[in-house]
Amino acid sequence: MEKIKQAKDIIIDSNTIIIFAGAGMSVDSGLKTWKGNESVDWYKLYGKSYEELCDTSMFVYEKSLAKKFWNDCYENYEKNKPHDGYKIILE
Repeated sequence: MEKIKQAKDIIIDSNTIIIFAGAGMSVDSGLKTWKGNESVDWYKLYGKSYEELCDTSMFVYEKSLAKKFWNDCYENYEKNKPHDGYKIILE
């Protein structure tokens, strides 16, 4: 129980806390999961893996494709809203 109190005190006294919540939080908000999901249209349309699409060299060698992919990602984030789990974390 002492360790839990110490952890609580550290959190309360912190200026910044970073929480790595994983893909489950995103999926519950309606966001696509990209990695490991070969059914995502981008993989089928362009025959590229997640790693290839996320590689920054795409902006040099396949600029149009890179822009399309990241624009789609951006639009996906813009149209979905965080679910209540994010509010709970903030509290």
